Amino acid sequence: LGVLVPALCAGNVVVIKLSELCQAVSSCIKRIVGEYFPPEIVSVVEGGIPQNTALMAQPWDLVFFTGSGRVGKIIAKAAAETLTPVVLELGGKSPVVIDKDVPELKVMANRIAWGKTINSGQTCVAPDYMVCHKDQVSAVSKAIVAQLETMFGKDPSKSDFSRIVTTNHAQRLY
Repeated sequence: LGVLVPALCAGNVVVIKLSELCQAVSSCIKRIVGEYFPPEIVSVVEGGIPQNTALMAQPWDLVFFTGSGRVGKIIAKAAAETLTPVVLELGGKSPVVIDKDVPELKVMANRIAWGKTINSGQTCVAPDYMVCHKDQVSAVSKAIVAQLETMFGKDPSKSDFSRIVTTNHAQRLY
């Protein structure tokens, strides 16, 4: 939904198609959007592959897709059929580079832990790996573990840490 406001500010109408894997979230967003926007300005389409296929068969001014590279290829191929420009926001690699002389280890650990765990780490800017001087490995590791325990306790399964939507998505993260 991060592109909704800029798209509206630029004078566009918007069709939102959320993942079929998160039906409760999709229904909630459809209800909220319907309360604040007329459907001719912002419309939310629910459903799976048939709805995606029907939407992508239409000519659009722009398609903005956030998701996996696998589905991104399908979206780009379908958009090419109607010569629709596409922005693909796909998962990337986001390294964290830690200087040998990091002055505030606790602040750094807080920021890394937050960035990695927001939305269960399923954001395109979530840290994927860290690089630090060999003399800092132990201190950095301990600081991040301490921060994660502060955020979620010793047993994250009993915390309010968000959960992964499907078993397949969880397996992908291991």
